Amino acid sequence: MLMHEWISYRDQQLERVKQDEEKQVEVAEDGEQRDTYAEVLRVAEEVAERADETQARRLQAIIARQQRLPLDVKESPSQSGKEGSSGAKETREELIERLLDPTLTLSETATLVGVCPTTVRRYTKRGVLKCFRTPGNQRRFRLSDVLDFIERQQT
Repeated sequence: MLMHEWISYRDQQLERVKQDEEKQVEVAEDGEQRDTYAEVLRVAEEVAERADETQARRLQAIIARQQRLPLDVKESPSQSGKEGSSGAKETREELIERLLDPTLTLSETATLVGVCPTTVRRYTKRGVLKCFRTPGNQRRFRLSDVLDFIERQQT
């Protein structure tokens, strides 16, 4: 049940209790019975107020959790080297660099340059186009290096 559904359900229940109290007050002939229903209503309102306070605390905790971005979390020395550790694996600067200067595969680079992948391999062997290798010995290219290469080719 979602928060707004629960709140509307609670409000409906409070309305029902109030309506039942009004009916009972009309039917009740002595003051003792009226006090009992007034007490029930008071207890129901207190429960609703406590629930609101609890919900408000939970909501504040959720908002605080959402405001903490993983970009703000620095990797602790105890977590370095652990594969399954939680938290950010890169700093904000590294993330921005990765997003603004993405890593390209051999085929993506060939498409950008407008040649076949074999020609890109030849360029890297001659040292005309910079690349780096993955642990699996695959060629990877930075977008900035590819754009520099294209500009050099055009001039």
